[in-house]
Amino acid sequence: MRIELPFELRDPTALASLFECTLQKAGDAPIEIGGISTDTRELLAGDLFLALRGERTDGHAYICDALSKGAGGVLCHEKIPPISGNYWVLACKDTSTALLAAAKRKRAVAGARVIAVTGSAGKTTAKEAIATILGGVPCNKGNFNSTVGMPLSLLEFPTAKYWVCELGINHVGEMNEMASALSPDVAVITNVGNAHIGNFGDFPTLLSQKMMIAEGMREDGILLLPKEIKASLPQKPRCRMLSFGEGADLSTENIAMDRSGVCCDFRVGKRVITNLRWPIAGVIGQTVITIAAAVGVLCGRDDEQIRAGLLQAGACAPRMRVFHVGTRLLLEDCYNASPEAVMAAFESLRYLAAGRPTVAVLGDMLELGTQSRAMHAMLGEVLAKSGFYALFTVGCAAFEIARAARRAGMAAARIYSFEAGECDATADAVLRHTPANAAILIKGSHAMHLERVCEKIRRTL
Repeated sequence: MRIELPFELRDPTALASLFECTLQKAGDAPIEIGGISTDTRELLAGDLFLALRGERTDGHAYICDALSKGAGGVLCHEKIPPISGNYWVLACKDTSTALLAAAKRKRAVAGARVIAVTGSAGKTTAKEAIATILGGVPCNKGNFNSTVGMPLSLLEFPTAKYWVCELGINHVGEMNEMASALSPDVAVITNVGNAHIGNFGDFPTLLSQKMMIAEGMREDGILLLPKEIKASLPQKPRCRMLSFGEGADLSTENIAMDRSGVCCDFRVGKRVITNLRWPIAGVIGQTVITIAAAVGVLCGRDDEQIRAGLLQAGACAPRMRVFHVGTRLLLEDCYNASPEAVMAAFESLRYLAAGRPTVAVLGDMLELGTQSRAMHAMLGEVLAKSGFYALFTVGCAAFEIARAARRAGMAAARIYSFEAGECDATADAVLRHTPANAAILIKGSHAMHLERVCEKIRRTL
C-alpha cells in the first residue's frame, strides 16, 4: 500500500510528532517526505517506509531494500544496523500501534465529519455512493479498509467537510481498534452475513465484532443498520440507531426493477425523495439507495443532490461490473464472496438477463471455516432450483456447489468443475458450452482471481 502525504505532513518533524516517535537523521536526509509505503514494490524515492509486522512477513526485513530504492525515511520499532545513505529513522515502540495512533491524532484535530461504512457485503459500493452524494469528498481508495489501509487513508485525506471511510475486519479486535481511531459521527452497517466467519468462530461473535463500530462513535453519533440486526441485538449501544428495511425508520417504496436497474422512492419520517436510481437491480441496488440517501439526508443534502449523486455514482464504479461481449452479457464481481453476496448476485443476474439463459461461474468462498462445506452446498441447491442453464466451478471448495447442484437435480452435462488457477480453461469451456446470448455471472473470493475468466472471455470474443 502507498499513499501521498498532504503538504502539511511532508515535514519529517511533523511526521515524527504525529507518530509520537523519535527522529534521527542519517546523512543528508531529504527535507520532505513525499508519501508513505508499506511495500517496497510500490515505494517511490523520498517515501517513508513503514516496517510493519504481519502474519506472514516482517517489514523490518525489507528496510535495506527500501533504502536502496531511495526511501526518504523508515518507521520502525526494531533497532536497525547502521546503513549508509541519506534518510530519516522514526523509531517507535510498535509500528502498527503507532500507525493507528497517528490516524487518531489526525482525526482529533480535523474539522471533518466522519462517516464510517462496514458490513459483510456492499460496503465499498455504499462508500463510493455516499462520497459522491456529499460532493466527491475524500474516501479510502480501493481496498484500503483494514487496520493498515484505513489509517493510511486518513493520513492522506486533505481538509474537507466530510470524510468517508470503509472498514473491513477479518479478525476479533480489529473493529475496536479502527473505530477508536476513526471516532465516526455517522456509521453504517450494510449487513452482517457469513463473510470471514471462519476467523470469528460463529455468527454471534461476528455480529458483536461488527457492532464494535458503535463503541468508537461520538456521543451524538448515529448508527444506521438493518432492521433485523437492530431487533436481534442482545444489548443496545449508547449511540442513536436508525434502522433500514421494510417498515423501518428508513425505507424504500414504489420499487421497480428491471434489467436497467432499480428505481424507487426513499422515505424517512414524512420526507419522501422520489425517483432514485441504481444500475444494478435486486437487494444490492435497493440497499445502496437506502443507505446513501439516508446519509445524504443526515448530512443536509437536498432531494436533487441525492438524486443526482446516485446517478453519478452508479455510472462511475459500482463493484459489480456489467460487460456486453458480443451477444453475451457478463456480470463480474470478483472482489469478494459470501453466501449472502452470491445469492444477491443471482437475483441481480436474473433482472439483467431479462429472459436470457443464465450461467454461473463460481469460485471458492474463502474464510468460512468449519461451515465452508455446508455453505457451498447450500448455494448449489439454490442454484439448481433457480433455473440456471449451466454451472462452472473453480476450486476445491466450489466443487461442493457443483456436487450439491447435481444432487438437487441440475443436469450433470451442464455442470463443469476446474481446479483453482484454471481460469483460461474455464473461460474456454464457458464459450464452448453456453448459448451465444447467455447472461453470465462470474463471482468468487478475490484470491481465486476469477476476473481472469472475464478478461479471457472479453479478449476472445
